[in-house]
Amino acid sequence: MPCQKARAWVAERVAGLDLCPPDESSLPPLPGLGPPLDLDTLPEILAAAPRWGEEWATSAWAGRHGTMPNEAEGLALVTVRLLLPLGWPRDQIALNWKYTDIALFSEPYRSPETCRVIIEGKGLNDGLRWARD
Repeated sequence: MPCQKARAWVAERVAGLDLCPPDESSLPPLPGLGPPLDLDTLPEILAAAPRWGEEWATSAWAGRHGTMPNEAEGLALVTVRLLLPLGWPRDQIALNWKYTDIALFSEPYRSPETCRVIIEGKGLNDGLRWARD
């Protein structure tokens, strides 16, 4: 049930938005990001991610852990699990780096200059009010 609500919320938010990926040939390469994605395997990976989230949430909400699922669990068990098969090197992923939930770097050395992506997670019903900070 919670996953159905989450899916409906996402569908409502993206309704009417152009979600087509950009033409790869028009994107400039970013040094140090590793090999390009294998687009033949990408749909399989993306199709599996909601199932991972659903399995985790169902297990947590069923009371198997004694508490409600939290933001950190979701990031570790779903988001990081998705980043790895997408090709992001393990040593270029940082959790809780400089008050960001997940930071992705262009090289193993972690600095503001090598930070390429910041991922902010939120627990259910938390909202995005504090994400900008």
